[in-house]
Amino acid sequence: MKLLLIKAVFMVFSDFYRFMAAALDWRSHLRVLRGRPAFDVACITNFENEVQRYFMGLCGMRKKWVNGLRFSLGDTLVRYIMINSTFRNLTRPAGKERGKEQVRAAIKDAVRRGARVILFAAYIKRLFRDDELRELRAAYSGVTFTIGDNGTAWALLVDVFRAIELNGLNHSSRIMILGPNGFLGSALVTVLKNAGFNNLVLVSSRSKRTNLFDGIRDVELVAACSHHSNLRLTADILRDISHPKGIYVVDVCRPVNFHYREFARCDREMVGRQDAGVVFNKRLRYVFLPGALFVLKKLRLSPRRLYGCFSEATALGAVENGILRQYDFMNTNRKALKFVEAIFAEQGFEISPVSNYGKNVRRRDKCSGEFPRAELPDSASGSTADAARDGKSGDALSGCPPPASARNFHTFL
Repeated sequence: MKLLLIKAVFMVFSDFYRFMAAALDWRSHLRVLRGRPAFDVACITNFENEVQRYFMGLCGMRKKWVNGLRFSLGDTLVRYIMINSTFRNLTRPAGKERGKEQVRAAIKDAVRRGARVILFAAYIKRLFRDDELRELRAAYSGVTFTIGDNGTAWALLVDVFRAIELNGLNHSSRIMILGPNGFLGSALVTVLKNAGFNNLVLVSSRSKRTNLFDGIRDVELVAACSHHSNLRLTADILRDISHPKGIYVVDVCRPVNFHYREFARCDREMVGRQDAGVVFNKRLRYVFLPGALFVLKKLRLSPRRLYGCFSEATALGAVENGILRQYDFMNTNRKALKFVEAIFAEQGFEISPVSNYGKNVRRRDKCSGEFPRAELPDSASGSTADAARDGKSGDALSGCPPPASARNFHTFL
């Protein structure tokens, strides 16, 4: 009975939030009255679990999708669009087909309202086959589609090199990458190798080994780029693979790879963790902020922080279509990453201060510390027009890597 009551309250709140956000979105209404698009960027995503799916509300539970958070960055208006599916649903054949139908319906409505940039977030980026994606892009040729992974990759790279500095690691330090074959993992492996870090342990969910972590020792840093069930970290695994001096986890996964219950079991003097892939911008403004604060808290975010993929889509929304057509944002590549660096710099995006499970890290120790904020790489100081030109490759690093603020990550791809 108690659970049913909590569910009902949450669903009623969700309906109330969407009603108030729609009513108070005066900039969108004013645009429509002037014959302009209602918004610029549509971020299409799914729910992580059934509890989150209560956000569909009493009025929207039978719909294919509903509007979520609404926010702006300068003149760019952005909307979350939540399809009526969870991560677990989308991994099943029947649920996958239903999810595709929901995404197509959301795209059709977003384009009708004037969206120029559409983000496939969370599991949506893995939902469609290559031929289906080509059909979608051909059907909406005036729209820029992105999976946002160049923005997330940029933030992850800065986070990883910041963690390398924090822990005093060097090129001989053993670094483990979980999920090295995916969008983010492959980009990270390439950058680390080309920057001179060759003592890498690559652990893939595709391995046929029974225990993927068996025999691995002396790991000082783990970059979790996948939350596959075979790759999930536990306190016991970290105790076995850790270097005697300790181990630090950089977790970019949503949902997280290293669950907070497992982290709570660890010796805080030996195990540290931080969130990764989060970007900060002080110019973000949310419609109906009181309701948005509640939703952001559930997402372990704040009003000035976005996941890297949403940051990329938001930044692209301010760029002319003619420029966007020069790039492919549906995969991670050097050209797109350099461009994203540039527009992040122009629009005030920077790496988020260090956080752990959404909470700012304040004490300077392995698990939590107040670290200098890493600025955008120097290459991002150019304009978006300059970003179309290839930069020169950086020299190989030696000893301890330079500060994250001095790195041009695109040159290592």
